Amino acid sequence: MKKGLLSFLAVAVTLVGCQNYDDQFADLNTKIANLQTSIAGLATVGADVAALKATVGGLATAAQTDALSSGLATAQADLDAIETALASVASASDLTAVKSQLTSVEADVKELLAANAVINQSITINSLPTLQYAESLVSTDPTDPNVIVNGNVIVTLSDTFLNTAGVDLARISAVTDKIATVLGAATGGQLAVSGTYSTSTSPGDLSFANLTFVDTDLNLTATKFPTTDKLTTVTGSVTATTEGAVKFNNIAITGSVQIGTGATSVDLTGSTVSGNIYTVGSGSGVLVLADATSIDVGTALVTDLTAGSATTIKLGDTSSDNDLSITGSSSLTQLDIAAKGIDNLTIASVSSPTIINIKSATSIDDASVSGAGQLWLDAMTSLGTATISADIMNVPAWETNAGVTTLSTVLSLSAPKLSQTSSLTLTAAKTVAIKSSSGNVAGGKSLVMPAVETLTISAQSKSASISIDGDYDTLKTLSVTGAAADGDLDVNQLNGVEVVAGAAALESVTAGGKLSKLIITSPAATLKTLNTSGEIRLFSVTGANVIETASLGHDHVEGMLGAVFTFNENTKLTSLVADNLAEVRELNIVGNTKLAEISFNSITDPDGTAASLKVSITNNALTADMVAATAATETKPAVPAAITNSSGIFDLKTYLGSFVASTALGTTSFEIEIDVVNYKATASSDAVTKTNAAAFTADNAAGNVTAGDDISTAAEVALIGS
Repeated sequence: MKKGLLSFLAVAVTLVGCQNYDDQFADLNTKIANLQTSIAGLATVGADVAALKATVGGLATAAQTDALSSGLATAQADLDAIETALASVASASDLTAVKSQLTSVEADVKELLAANAVINQSITINSLPTLQYAESLVSTDPTDPNVIVNGNVIVTLSDTFLNTAGVDLARISAVTDKIATVLGAATGGQLAVSGTYSTSTSPGDLSFANLTFVDTDLNLTATKFPTTDKLTTVTGSVTATTEGAVKFNNIAITGSVQIGTGATSVDLTGSTVSGNIYTVGSGSGVLVLADATSIDVGTALVTDLTAGSATTIKLGDTSSDNDLSITGSSSLTQLDIAAKGIDNLTIASVSSPTIINIKSATSIDDASVSGAGQLWLDAMTSLGTATISADIMNVPAWETNAGVTTLSTVLSLSAPKLSQTSSLTLTAAKTVAIKSSSGNVAGGKSLVMPAVETLTISAQSKSASISIDGDYDTLKTLSVTGAAADGDLDVNQLNGVEVVAGAAALESVTAGGKLSKLIITSPAATLKTLNTSGEIRLFSVTGANVIETASLGHDHVEGMLGAVFTFNENTKLTSLVADNLAEVRELNIVGNTKLAEISFNSITDPDGTAASLKVSITNNALTADMVAATAATETKPAVPAAITNSSGIFDLKTYLGSFVASTALGTTSFEIEIDVVNYKATASSDAVTKTNAAAFTADNAAGNVTAGDDISTAAEVALIGS
């Protein structure tokens, strides 16, 4: 029933409203008012129905169109039905149902009253007489409907006006609180509140408590900002030059927004601004807010902001490719920027408490940030030329630094996707995690880290190596994982790591992935731990005299030339295990004075044809048991010498056999020295400690095959047993 009645009442609003308050419309409004009075005073349900029928009948009499008459006839029929139902009420529940139907009709009538509350002229309030006239136009009774002003609303405040007997802000607000919509005049349309006055003699606020829609410009320039808590839409521009708090929450503003430089706060939380924002005397997008302690501009585009007192700043524009310059202060604690991309970013005069959130920007062409505590760039993939001072910098998506980048105060950089291509200087960073480094460039390093202690490279470029030397003399922990190349790996897999003596503090090296080389030469005496995994073609550790732990889990690089493994003159390590390594073309284990055991139980010679094969294992601390050869007798055949318990040398027997068999395919040489031989002349003899050379000399029975200082022939290899 309510839906049907409301549809024809809407017609009544449209058609009657077109009469511009002529006699017929006045008569209709009088009958509506009578209807409202009769509903409010109903004593019984029957009286309610009778009164409403009479009033609707009056409306029908006043109706000027067939459409309206038809709608009212329908309403009359509905009321007849209610009256019939009332006559047959037999219980309290029946009566409740009838009353519910009647309440619905009453609500529809009140909607009609509100819809017809239109004032077709402008309202000006600047004196007692104009206020009294406004009160004659706008009923301030709380039960009366709020109004639509089809014109301007202009309120001008002054001490002269406000100090007039009987005038205060509360009385003016009683009128302005009843204004729901301002449509504005055809020319010069506005809702305006202006003027200066003493807030001490006129305390309180001017209120527009029910204002929701301003279909024109909104100009607020008075001493104090009025309250507009329900305002949702301004289709024109907004001028808010009040020296004080400026507040527009959750408002859609079609035009521009002008703010006074004396604003103590700017709060456009949740508001969308389609036009420009600026302060008085500034260009589009420029805000000078020296006194504002908090700033939220909604979605307005700001390109230049000076905010010497703000503790919080929110810039909600989400566009890309604009410049942004912000001058803050040491008071600033949080800066939120919603832009999805920034051309040139400048943030100055902030300090270590400041947290800067630019979490949606995917690219920043150029940046200068000074003094921030934290900089969060969650979505940024590309950064151009940049100088950034921030203690903490979060860049999980950062992929490229397109220009020279200096991060002067960042203490910890976690950029696991960053492939550093242009120069990157991390002046104060102690912990650095990146994807790849471009390594050395002409004139020095492209990755400058004078304070780094922990460096992690997760996918070192297939074409670049990194050198750890005196430029990284604070580095303690190094972890490098190589990225895989494609195509001809001997040509394309060129990445590597080189460590030399200048890295004075280095304690641990971890290498994995795919690397062309890992070379450690005479490192600092601090290097104690070495770990490898993945695939490394050339592995060389020389002169690492304090390495205590070496976990070597890497294999050769499948698709490249055979592996090279060198472990020389490392005087502290006692055991060397490389059980994953296969396809080795060169094996050097020399001068490791405490190395008593080796293990290479997966070792093989390279697939295909190798240009050369070489094994040299000498001057270590390897031991073996040896029983000398026994010459043949008339009754017994000769028994060759036997070498057992050989400190892992047995792992090499099959490899060396294949190695020797490859002689026709290239040059080969091998020498394996048993540094301490527990020699027995016969199986039942007591063991005597000898050098390799002395043991082989003592093994002089007829038919023996041992000679020289070490194992270097196929026949000698054949003597090695488990």
